[in-house]
Amino acid sequence: NYLKILGATNIKSYGNLKFARSKSETSKKLSLDFLAKIKNRKIWCAASTHPSEEVFCAKTHKIIKEKYKNILTVIIPRHINRSEKIIQELKKENLKVVLHDKIDQINDDTDILLVNAYGETLKFYQTANCVFLGKSLIESLKNDIAPWDGGSQRLPRIIGLGRAMDMILTSNIINSKTAIKYGLITESIEFNELNSFVFDIANNIAQLGPIACKYAKEAIISGLDMTIDQGLKLEGDLNFILQTSADRSEGISSFIKKTTPNYYGK
Repeated sequence: NYLKILGATNIKSYGNLKFARSKSETSKKLSLDFLAKIKNRKIWCAASTHPSEEVFCAKTHKIIKEKYKNILTVIIPRHINRSEKIIQELKKENLKVVLHDKIDQINDDTDILLVNAYGETLKFYQTANCVFLGKSLIESLKNDIAPWDGGSQRLPRIIGLGRAMDMILTSNIINSKTAIKYGLITESIEFNELNSFVFDIANNIAQLGPIACKYAKEAIISGLDMTIDQGLKLEGDLNFILQTSADRSEGISSFIKKTTPNYYGK
């Protein structure tokens, strides 16, 4: 639309270049030699990092290493021309760093793999146990960056006006206990308990009626942008539709018979 306003007539959209890649790149994977070297390592990846975030990741690595000696941190800076400077910063933390273009030098003593090449991110996403995305820690307003991508609108709706103003205007980083208190997260789990915790939740949800779950999520999420009266009407309408489903009949029947329901999403 902006281009049309400026007078452009022949306009074609090819999507977001950030997501563009050739078909051949989708099949690329990390080498078997590298995977063999890290098969017994716990891996986390910090991607698209900005200045100061690499040092934060290094300090985080040292904390994690106190409990997990085999931790490997993969750092993928947003601008790889900063690689040499990043190496110097990481070495001040007394950590052993290997560059991606010398990946054959990695061993059990390597602390950090610094990826100084483009097009490698997806490979490490597939291998890492967890991923941290850059720009999450930058004190935005101090860098003259206003909240974007809906942050100024979504945050007050989740944690309230006062706390949202505090977080945005002070740019303070909060810990997991505060995040729970604010309602940003519901649980703070030890890393070694994470998988079992997530599987327990997924298993509990999987036993519920799929249509009822779908409508419940729709009522909650869509209702946030409605008045209370509109939200209650939406909830009522979705419940009315639910009554006509085969799953609803199965749920009532199994309740009466005291048996386990078999839902089919119909």
